[in-house]
Amino acid sequence: MKKLLFVSILNCFCFTSLTLSQTSIEVFRPNARAMALGGSLVVQARDPSTIYWNPAALSGLKDREMLISINGPFTFDFVSLTQVVPLIGTFGASLSRLPALPERVDRGTLAWGRRLYKRVFVGNKFDFLKQDSTLFASTGLGIFFGNPGVGVLDKQWQEFANSKLLDKLNFGMTVHNIPLGKRIFEPSVMFGFSYIFPTPGLLLNTGYHIQKGENTNHLGLGFEFNRKVTIFLGLEDLDFDESAVGFQYTRDNFVFNFSYSKNSDKLLFTLSARISPAPAALAERYYERGVERLTLKKYKSASREFKKYLDFDLLDAKSDSTKILLSDLTKRLARTEVIIDSLFLLSSRLLTQENPKFFRAAYVLTRIKELDPDNFDAAVKLNALKPAVDVLIKKSLSDGDAEFNAEKYFAAERSFKRVLIFDKKHPTATKYLADIDKIKNELAEEYFFRGLGYYRDKSFRIAEQEFKRALEFDEKKEEVIKYLGRTRQEIRKNLKRVSKLLREGEALEQQRNYVGATNKYLEVLKLDPGNSPSTSSIAKLRPKINRFIQDKYTKGLRFHRNENYPEAIEAFLNVLSINPDHLDAKRKLARVRLDRREKAFPYLKQGEMFFQQGDWQSALESYAKALEIEPSNSKALQGGKDVQKKLQIVNLIERGRQKVNEKKYLQAETIFGDILRMDPGNRIVKIELNDTRNKINELTEEYFNDGINLFTLDRYQDAIGIWNRVLELDSNHKGALEYKQKAIERIEALKRIQNR
Repeated sequence: MKKLLFVSILNCFCFTSLTLSQTSIEVFRPNARAMALGGSLVVQARDPSTIYWNPAALSGLKDREMLISINGPFTFDFVSLTQVVPLIGTFGASLSRLPALPERVDRGTLAWGRRLYKRVFVGNKFDFLKQDSTLFASTGLGIFFGNPGVGVLDKQWQEFANSKLLDKLNFGMTVHNIPLGKRIFEPSVMFGFSYIFPTPGLLLNTGYHIQKGENTNHLGLGFEFNRKVTIFLGLEDLDFDESAVGFQYTRDNFVFNFSYSKNSDKLLFTLSARISPAPAALAERYYERGVERLTLKKYKSASREFKKYLDFDLLDAKSDSTKILLSDLTKRLARTEVIIDSLFLLSSRLLTQENPKFFRAAYVLTRIKELDPDNFDAAVKLNALKPAVDVLIKKSLSDGDAEFNAEKYFAAERSFKRVLIFDKKHPTATKYLADIDKIKNELAEEYFFRGLGYYRDKSFRIAEQEFKRALEFDEKKEEVIKYLGRTRQEIRKNLKRVSKLLREGEALEQQRNYVGATNKYLEVLKLDPGNSPSTSSIAKLRPKINRFIQDKYTKGLRFHRNENYPEAIEAFLNVLSINPDHLDAKRKLARVRLDRREKAFPYLKQGEMFFQQGDWQSALESYAKALEIEPSNSKALQGGKDVQKKLQIVNLIERGRQKVNEKKYLQAETIFGDILRMDPGNRIVKIELNDTRNKINELTEEYFNDGINLFTLDRYQDAIGIWNRVLELDSNHKGALEYKQKAIERIEALKRIQNR
């Protein structure tokens, strides 16, 4: 690039002295925005017109765009197109018609621009001109310092309020019309400087153009009102006769620019449009390719795709994470390159020995292909070693088959994958690998469900091992990863509990409570089956515990002989709580329980007999004696409940009859109803309830008739009192309700007469 810049500038100065009388100064404004900003866009061309102004700034266009400029009614004077190619740069092409000479000049331009280093960009262009029938060619160079992406479509000035200085401050230089043979225009140099004030949305743009015989100064201001509308003001040489105004309107993928120049009295219109997906969408394709190649372990091509993604300069979190990923990939590739170089050296040694080791060399080259599937040199050498490779394929198939039958699936997988390195579509290897994948999935499921069982049993250490085995067969199984995380969290919790239990066990041991200490250590082993301090402590305490067990067992035998069944059962249960496998204690416990049941049996039968006879008190006493002997005897417990129920019913019947005698029939009715809900088949209570209701009906009629007599004697208030008693007995008594209402009406009528 430096050589090209030097040669181009040398051409400029060498050819300047030739045929000066035949050349002219170029005055060309290819777009409306340039005119509105004072006639210079060396650093502020943010559309395809940058092909003319400064090809270095093409790097800011990260999509495909086109521009059409109209300088007069239906007259195109500039048409351009740009296309980004990640990592190479942005290319542009334009066609223009120049108004600078009496005779029409048509020009075609090819341009290119790319990043040189961080905030430094360079560009180059070639112009092909035609005047009448004469052809001319020239070149141009551009350099740009800053960020050419600020202000392009979708990137307004106000979005860069918190950005670095070089995002807001831009400087550039362009060398135009360096002749490649005959020249039509004088070479020129254009300088540009701009600064953006993002918060108010203000742009300051300046330019200085050096041409033979005429240097010009340019000044422009821009006001970004919102994302759609921007206003421009410009001056040339600080002369208000050379002033211009313009505005820009953005709608979706289209940018419309209009400007008016006072000097030329012309209206210039420019339309630029994006004719491709947005840069973010274009970049996403490269990111997805990178992820795909990364999955296939094609790290070189993955690295290149991620670099292409980053070349779009997207300012988001995904770009930041991709930079970290790319850094890791670069380090990995550097390590891999060292390994590959050593493997190439080894393969060369194997092939240049007195007795070449073709088979081993092919294997070494295969390792290179495993590390870098796209390695061209390894592929060429492997092709030359095809006979040896065929032997290796045959051996790998044989080894893979043997390993598969021996259920060594990982080894078999490596063997068959080695075959696919040589022959990517080998049917046998492909079939075996599909079977291995299926088996691995099944094994992953099996280990997962085993781990799940241990997890639910709170055997977290064993569960952890099973989940890890499951991940060996399927490292991406999300459910396993989730439960492995939970298991490890439980293990961390258990470590705290284990530490506490160990301290408590040691304290009990010092207090000579050996059983309590052993129980603490056993709890530790439930949480952490391999805990060595607990295991050693239990072993140390075992002789003392055995003596304790023997003592408890002897006491249990003595209690059994004395028919002290509760104490005997407690003694044998103590033995079994310490040693669940103590067979004698198990037998004796079963015998004690049987003897206890046999002793309680006569009382149980006696209770059932008294129950049948209706002797509730005697039945209750018999069941109580049975429960004294065997507190858990279900028949005695149920019998006691049944007797209590019968006694409760007898007491309630007596209370109901007492209420009847007291003529409290409603209370009696309630009590008899409660009894029937407890014992729906009780015939005596049904008769009592029926008699009670008959008495209620008789009393109701008696009260009603008394009310009628009082009503006929005009004693309305007394009658209402009597009928209220009727309604207490029968709230729906039709006659009482009707005559009560009549009595109330009579009372109200009498009051009205008295008030007159």
